[in-house]
Amino acid sequence: NIILFGETGVGKSSVVNLIAGRTVAEVSPDVEGCTLQSKEYKFDVGSTRVSIWDTVGLEEPEMGVNGYIPAIEKAWLLIKRLREAGGVDLLLFCIRGNRVTMTTQSNYRLFYEVLCGQQVPIALVITHLEREVDMEDWWTRNHKSIEKYGIKCAGHACVTGIPDNRGPEGKYWKSQRAILSLL
Repeated sequence: NIILFGETGVGKSSVVNLIAGRTVAEVSPDVEGCTLQSKEYKFDVGSTRVSIWDTVGLEEPEMGVNGYIPAIEKAWLLIKRLREAGGVDLLLFCIRGNRVTMTTQSNYRLFYEVLCGQQVPIALVITHLEREVDMEDWWTRNHKSIEKYGIKCAGHACVTGIPDNRGPEGKYWKSQRAILSLL
């Protein structure tokens, strides 16, 4: 069981499609997120069957208390349900490659520290890296800034969720290889 989480609009559903190698999750270019409750997607990654749970985006200032608290409750219920059914094996934390914010730090602390008690490995998926010549360069330039926010991870993947039809030379294919390697 893998829980995919992050701010609204960061590209969680696009990451699900990247892992699947086809469109299975609805994505939206609009400001409003399209994942309103956790949704399970099952895939074979190599010889392992995985369940990826795409969660409601958490954007605390914009959601207000009336949106943020129910989103936290949904996340807690999901984690509780998964614990009873065998546990959570990995947290995939999606962050946008432009900057780390206080909301980014809050979401990390909520899932990793509070809801999972620092007992579940966490990996970062950095999205929206279309403009990078080499997407991995983003990590080289920014991993120390992430650590300054207290965000620690067991691994990372620098990706784009935008298909480019360039095959093995394209960033989309490289992104898919990076995320599958991370898993």
